[in-house]
Amino acid sequence: LSVNTLNPEGVAALALALPACARLATLDLSQCSIGDAGVIAVARAIERMPNVARVDLDMNWEVTRLSVLALARAVSLSPSIKE
Repeated sequence: LSVNTLNPEGVAALALALPACARLATLDLSQCSIGDAGVIAVARAIERMPNVARVDLDMNWEVTRLSVLALARAVSLSPSIKE
């Protein structure tokens, strides 16, 4: 899904469905203009995704400390995230 203008609202909708993707191992949302709201939505989703091993949010410049902290928390709680 990288290099798409998903915007925060689109990623929030996607994040609702992500936990149902039980076999998803890699989530690439790089260059998607997802902003803080999108990063926070993804962070909440990956907390409920036991098999995701890699999350790429590179080049989403509109993020702040708030969403980075939410993502750090989600990653620290995940048993499977390696990258």
